[in-house]
Amino acid sequence: MKKQRLFILAMFLTFSGSLFSQNDCLTAGTKILMADNSLKNIELIQKGDSVKSYNFKTKTLINTEVTKLIIGKHTYMYILDFKDNSITTTADHPFWTKKGWATLFAKIYNPELDIGNKIFMPEKKEYCELLGVTAFGEEPPILMYSLELSQSDNFIANGLLVKAGEGKK
Repeated sequence: MKKQRLFILAMFLTFSGSLFSQNDCLTAGTKILMADNSLKNIELIQKGDSVKSYNFKTKTLINTEVTKLIIGKHTYMYILDFKDNSITTTADHPFWTKKGWATLFAKIYNPELDIGNKIFMPEKKEYCELLGVTAFGEEPPILMYSLELSQSDNFIANGLLVKAGEGKK
């Protein structure tokens, strides 16, 4: 019952626009696929680093330069659970699904990201099913991160294709 109330409160605050910055973000420790195929925690990425991105036209992974590490503070986060991994994100961070970009609620992108949706894993060239969503809060707010990129609007985080913040469209 407590988790349900927290989830409802988090959704209300999200829809009302309070307690959230404009940045869609991921937690520290999220593994980003780098241009050399290594993994690096998102909070350690710097301007000038190169990361892997997905080219929708050629259906291949490409390298793109990070122009900015975006840092925001957030109180409410969501753990997205998959069969072999998970990712902690804000409600407004877009993920590439079989239906296009989606977030946890359709206020930002339509369709809405929900249990059962399939999220793209570019390295494997397959989709994985979203099995669960858990909302939680942190006081004081914690730092969360995204990337602005020079030549792409997406990057790979914990194996999943996510939209870059404020990057080139």
